[in-house]
Amino acid sequence: MNSVRFAMVGFVAALWVCAPAAAQTGNLVPNGRFDVGVSGWVVLNPSYNALVFDATLDFDDCTQSGVAHGICDPPVDYGVGQYAVCLGAVSPPESFNISGEFLFLSSAVSGRAYVNLSFYDGPNCTGAHTNGAATESAESDVTGWQHVEAGPVTPDPTAQSAWLVVGLVQNVGSQPAIEVRFDEIRVTCPDWVFAEDLEIGETCRWSGVAP
Repeated sequence: MNSVRFAMVGFVAALWVCAPAAAQTGNLVPNGRFDVGVSGWVVLNPSYNALVFDATLDFDDCTQSGVAHGICDPPVDYGVGQYAVCLGAVSPPESFNISGEFLFLSSAVSGRAYVNLSFYDGPNCTGAHTNGAATESAESDVTGWQHVEAGPVTPDPTAQSAWLVVGLVQNVGSQPAIEVRFDEIRVTCPDWVFAEDLEIGETCRWSGVAP
């Protein structure tokens, strides 16, 4: 995995801090809502793993957005498909929360999905792993969207960058490929307050219902 992770350096266009200009306000993941396809995400283990864009679904029901569609068909039990993005620079002692939304459209294949955040002591997701956190799993036998989260987690003082992975596990390798849709992948600061600046020109993420 390290060789693939290091190759990710070429995909990093900028270093992200806690309020990146091109992403959802306060979210370090530049394309965690999949408003622009699956650009920026790298597929690990591509021999049995794929990632495509599905414009027919969206967690917020936004017509101008979509979801990522992960497909994993490993040859062994408990094989893992991984979809990754390097988040660039982090600033210890700032701490972070991670979360995501998952949807399995079929329970016929047994498996699970999760979000994992790892910190590294080199820039652009290089060097040695220091620490991190992982969410609980979304399970394939659960109907509807599943929310997962973890944190806050504080980077080790030596950490310089963060590596985010969405994992998709197929429990039984002889079964057909396992598939999951995921959206709203977030890495945020604990004091993050939701902000939506209508960047896709819709009001789908706003509600007129009084709290």
